This record gives sequence, structure tokens and C-alpha cells, in this order.
Amino acid sequence: MSISRNMGLTPGRPPVVGGTTLAVTQSSIIIGSIGGLLLRCSASTWRNEDNTAQSSSTLRFEQDATEILHQLHPQAQKKLIRHLEIWAASGRKKYINARDIFTSKPNFDLIFPSFEAITEFEPHVGPITAIATSPFHRNLFLTVGVDGSFKLRSALQSPALSYSTGVINGVGRDCAPVPLYAADWSKARPLVFAVAGDEGVVQIYDLRAQSTRPVAELKLPGETPRVLSIEFNPKMREFIACGDSSGHVHLWQLSWGLSNPVPLEHEILQAYAESDTLIH
Repeated sequence: MSISRNMGLTPGRPPVVGGTTLAVTQSSIIIGSIGGLLLRCSASTWRNEDNTAQSSSTLRFEQDATEILHQLHPQAQKKLIRHLEIWAASGRKKYINARDIFTSKPNFDLIFPSFEAITEFEPHVGPITAIATSPFHRNLFLTVGVDGSFKLRSALQSPALSYSTGVINGVGRDCAPVPLYAADWSKARPLVFAVAGDEGVVQIYDLRAQSTRPVAELKLPGETPRVLSIEFNPKMREFIACGDSSGHVHLWQLSWGLSNPVPLEHEILQAYAESDTLIH
């Protein structure tokens, strides 16, 4: 499927995008690329409500093969069964299992159809390194990249709702954003998230306070290795952990205010999601 903007590619040829990270939601996949391109691929809405599969006059399908057929659109079922009938006839095969379906080398677009729609979002400058979806709102997600910025986004619009750079290295004309490699949302506070990367600093943001400056910074001890992952504990909500490029895991206990819900958080989050202007 073609991408909306002209990216200087050969007309008529689908673009090849080098993916770096992805997030899976109930209805789509969000993909970040090495060039900063961010895409949301919406899955097919067709469902086999009656849980039936077409039959064949010459073949019998075993349970695992039938389960594959159940997932396909009727037209795709028909084409795949016809392909299997021709393939099985050459080997005088009557019973078909899931392994046989793939061994027959069908057109894989029948089994794995392309996404119905692709949405392109405002890009990063350079590779996108992490995508974190909000556990409290189905349309909100966060992206970070080696350009040192994080962007708060809605799946319903291309421009970012809010953006900021993370750690700044240097002063004056020599200052530059530090690349970010990890992001996660709090599982207890709808408005709290964390980002981290080079310089060994985890930054905690609270949208209730302000969206573009951290309310807390957690510094790794000793040297300054790159932080590659962050995770808020979903059960013990006062804890957050990160993994670094040296292979170490670091654990912090957050303050009461950053780990316990406060009034009107869901309403404020909904206001962010419905905003169509850039929030600073």
C-alpha cells in the first residue's frame, strides 16, 4: 500500500521502510522507522462471525488447517482451497493439515492480507527508538528517537499533541539533545510517563504539572551507560526499573505523588486526546 506523501520513490513501486520499533493495539500496529517515519497500519475489520469455512469436494481438512481457513475472508478461502486441490492432486493427497497449507506455497497474501489503511504521522529526525501506548486511553501514545525528542500523540491526527527534548548535553552553542531510547507510561497514574537514553538519566513527566519539563530525574550510579528500556511496575505501582547497555537493571521507588492517582486525571487525559492544537 502506498504512503500518502511523495517520498522520492519510483512511481508505482511500494516504499520499503526499515522498521526499528513497533507497538500493537487492538485494531492496529504502530511502526517507527530508521528514517523517522511513523506509520499506523489499520487491520482488516472483517470477522468470520458464523465461524465456518468453505469445504472441498476432494479434500478433507484436519482441525489445525480448518482453524486457518476460519480466519480468512470467503473469497480468500475459495482461492486457497482451489490452490490446495491442485497441489494435493499431484501427490494424491486427501487429508490436509496446517503444515500442508504452508508446504504448498500459496500466495501468502491470501493468508496474511495487507493492511486496509496506513496513516502517516509527523516524523522524528532520525530513527524512532521506542513507542509506548497509554494504558488509560486507546488513542494516545508516546514516541522517542535519537533526535532527543519525545512526542505525545493521538492516533486520530498526524501532528503531535506535545513534544519536548529530553536531557540536554552541553551549554551555549554547543548544547545538543541527548538521544532517547526508551519510554513507558505509568500503570497507576494516567498522566505520568518516563523517557531515557544516553547520559544515564531517566526523566519522569507529569502532564498535570507541565508537559515539556520533567518533574523528577533518576540518575544511574557510576558511569553513564545508555538506558535501553524502562518499565513501570504494574502491580507494585511505586516502583520503576530500567535496563542499561552494560547489562544492569536499576530499580527506584517513586514518591507517593508519582505513584498514586489524583483527582480528575482521566478527564485531563481525555482533554489531551481531544486537543487539535499543539500543547506546550
